[in-house]
Amino acid sequence: MHNRKLNFTLFYLLTIFLLSSNTILFSKGLFAQEQTTEDLLVNSKIEKKKFIDKLSQLYDYVQSNYYKSPDANDALEGALQGMLENLSDPYSTYIPKEDTEKYTESITGEFGGLGITIDEGLDIESGIHYIKVISPIEGTPAFYAGLQSGDLVVSVDDISTAEMSSQDAVLIMRGTPGTSVDLIVKRGGTLFPVSIVRDIIKVIYLKHAHINDDIAYISLLSFNNNTPRKFLEALQSLNEVGYKHLILDLRNNPGGSLDAVLKISDFFLEQEELIVGTSSRIVNNREQYFAKTSPVVSSEKKIVVLINSGTASASEILAGALRFNDKAVLVGENSYGKGLIQTVQAFGEGIITLTVAEYFAPGDRFINELGIPPDIELTGVVFDNDPQERVWLSKINEQDLVRKFVEEKKGKIDDAAVSEFKKQLRKEGANFKNDNLIIRMLKVQAQSFNNEIAIYDLGLDSVLNTTVQMIMDGDL
Repeated sequence: MHNRKLNFTLFYLLTIFLLSSNTILFSKGLFAQEQTTEDLLVNSKIEKKKFIDKLSQLYDYVQSNYYKSPDANDALEGALQGMLENLSDPYSTYIPKEDTEKYTESITGEFGGLGITIDEGLDIESGIHYIKVISPIEGTPAFYAGLQSGDLVVSVDDISTAEMSSQDAVLIMRGTPGTSVDLIVKRGGTLFPVSIVRDIIKVIYLKHAHINDDIAYISLLSFNNNTPRKFLEALQSLNEVGYKHLILDLRNNPGGSLDAVLKISDFFLEQEELIVGTSSRIVNNREQYFAKTSPVVSSEKKIVVLINSGTASASEILAGALRFNDKAVLVGENSYGKGLIQTVQAFGEGIITLTVAEYFAPGDRFINELGIPPDIELTGVVFDNDPQERVWLSKINEQDLVRKFVEEKKGKIDDAAVSEFKKQLRKEGANFKNDNLIIRMLKVQAQSFNNEIAIYDLGLDSVLNTTVQMIMDGDL
């Protein structure tokens, strides 16, 4: 067993802060290059001297021959950025001095965001990497604008995101609450504009309730330092009433703290069962993490874990630990497939993020770029809006129509109010083929107006509803 001390950056959450997280992975072909840190330092001395000599020669040549006076500091910054860019790893980057304050603020400060988690994603048609939406967060500007998991953001305010890092995308997407940002989004083979007004993002990361006497439900949207304590409190609350089945909803959970997911895994696993392993060509970066205590959740409880394409990183660790230790059945869609770990290191006056390893689930199952497949595939309603609907979603968001209507109705959104809102939209020329998104937007805004927390909605959540029915029918 090993100490749980790793802290890594996983995904960038365009909300009030960025998720600072932890994870690690492992590539089978790397075993042949097994080296300790000490071996690497010794073996690299010759190559390092060659590199420094060549860089020095280039510097001297430029200083002696360039027609203008070059800035030595700019040359150094460029060399640092170039070295990391040459790794062809979008997660390994150098953040120069002028951006470090913005980067730190984006992790800890309060600013206007869109409410999406992002990553770099490959556009198959062009072969170019753009910014990819992992998931929009319910009740945020991105949610109301109709952004979906898998969308590619190809430009932000006329700035192309081609080969842009997540960190850079975060810096240009965030801004003053109430200001707008114009995106060009690619879904499938179609490009369309989306205008979103930034806002302070407030998210309830853990919710729980009984769906009925036999079925308990926990929704978890992130892993942070407080999550294990709140998760344990949720389990204790549910235990007071009792349940036979537990549905753990990890959909659209982009990850978070490794330490948090290890502690939560402990609640389900037997002592010494493997939670996750990490691997790298650097021996010092290899770890295995095992459950430390006896489980809080009885083995008699039947557990179902809901996953989808927005289930990423730390949430994949939990899903994998439960599934591959035979503690749960996975229902939903294939998970995202994010299994790389980055360290964040101050470097001079800048910051370096560097991928140091990757993680694997029990049974040496690799997750990066593969994800975890569900045992039972269930796909929710996809709002693949036609071009005209997308235009209207953008208008609804820009003009803040949902919030204004809900405030006009003083938070009372019943069937009559929904019909009235749809009628207003139709008068303006809007006609949505699927009303569920409009209904959901109104209900979420009403809950915010009334300071209510919607834990689940079987009427609008087809995957959860089907899962509940399968449990009640004895199929799960």
